[in-house]
Amino acid sequence: MWMRHEECQGYSLKRWYLVGLFIVFSAAIQVNAVQAGSSLTITDVRWTHEISASREPAPENIGTSVSSDKPLYLWVKLRGSAEAFEVLKTKRKLSVIHRWEYNYFGWKTERIDISIGRDQPLDDETIQKLGYEIEAQGYFEWRTWSRKENLSAHSYTVTIVDGFDEPFACQAEPLCKMTITLEP
Repeated sequence: MWMRHEECQGYSLKRWYLVGLFIVFSAAIQVNAVQAGSSLTITDVRWTHEISASREPAPENIGTSVSSDKPLYLWVKLRGSAEAFEVLKTKRKLSVIHRWEYNYFGWKTERIDISIGRDQPLDDETIQKLGYEIEAQGYFEWRTWSRKENLSAHSYTVTIVDGFDEPFACQAEPLCKMTITLEP
């Protein structure tokens, strides 16, 4: 179908307008996620075989070479700034992912979502409690973990990343990457 010159110009302008809107909205979403990721800090990471009812790892230090006959957890304590809290209040979720990698007849990668608010958006009561922590100490803390069972004897590496697959810093380390070797 042929269009008149005026119709062609209008169509082209509308298309560029929509492309421009898409770029602006995409940039806004990325900036929001980057701000949240950069304002979350990982303050503690531990391998463990057990998590208590109070969301703490078992007191024993299992090291980095263990038996494969028990469930394995990678427990993480996050510290969120006031900036992360503002994003959390709006979105009711902050993305944190454990990227498990291992070599089993070729490299395998599994992403486990351990986000704040992963199962359901945070309720008002939880947001209020985190707000009290921000007021009292200038940050909030959140404990979460991933769990694996029936693992075979291999080395496993977990990198902690945000929703855009950008790695978090781990205490003084620029990259939060933990490796453990499971023995038969």
